Parts: sequence; C-alpha cells; structure tokens
Amino acid sequence: MSILTAQSLVKAYGAEPLLDGASLAIEERERLGLVGRNGSGKSTLARILAGVEEPDQGSVVRRRDARIALLAQDPTLPPAATPRELVLQGLGEWSAARARYQATSEALERAAGDVAALLDEQAAAAAAVERLGGWELE
Repeated sequence: MSILTAQSLVKAYGAEPLLDGASLAIEERERLGLVGRNGSGKSTLARILAGVEEPDQGSVVRRRDARIALLAQDPTLPPAATPRELVLQGLGEWSAARARYQATSEALERAAGDVAALLDEQAAAAAAVERLGGWELE
C-alpha cells in the first residue's frame, strides 16, 4: 500500500525546470534515498513530497494516516541537546504514549488513584506504543 504517490511533478524557478515530470510512489516500510548533484532538485522534491512547497504542475497524494516530516539541510538545533534527545523529539507521539504508560505504571505501583481507570489508561498507552512502532523503537 502506497504511503505517498507523486505524479508528473513540474517545478521551475525561472525559465529552467528543476523538476520536469518527476513521478514516484513510496510504499509502506520502504526506505528512499535521493542522490544527485547540487542544484538537481533533491531538496525541492523533498519539500514538495512533505507538503511544504507546491509543484507548478502534477499531484502528490498522501495516505490519510501518513505522517511525513522533513528535516532541513541546515537545521537550527539546541546546542545542549544530545543526538538521542533530538531523535526522540522526532518521535513525539510515540514518546508521549511511552511517557503515559510509564506515568500510569508508576501510579499503579503507588496505588495512587482509581486503579481501574489507571489500568485502562495503561492499556491504551501500551496499545498506542505498539501502533506507533513498538517498545524497541527507541
């Protein structure tokens, strides 16, 4: 099943087209690398696929539940952040679900609150972690 399909993309800056009829499909669990010389349109294509920029012509169809992110070539990063912290920031929804699971587990250990509600929350958080990549994603 395609996560994203792009057809006949055209993008020009000035008279020369940077992209001229580019098409591709990205399937689930597929990894993709863009290779080319400077100025060949790799970053422009990535911005179009991520929805940051619109093509002059053509179409991009993204699966409704797809999350497409783009990392800038020269990102502004917090100087004190570790690489691990930066990667985990990119896993925001997964990290939040894991934190909810941890918090409810700790509350259950202390028997603090409505145990039935905590068990429900813990189960919901565990299901979210599984849906978002599993416990070994980190």
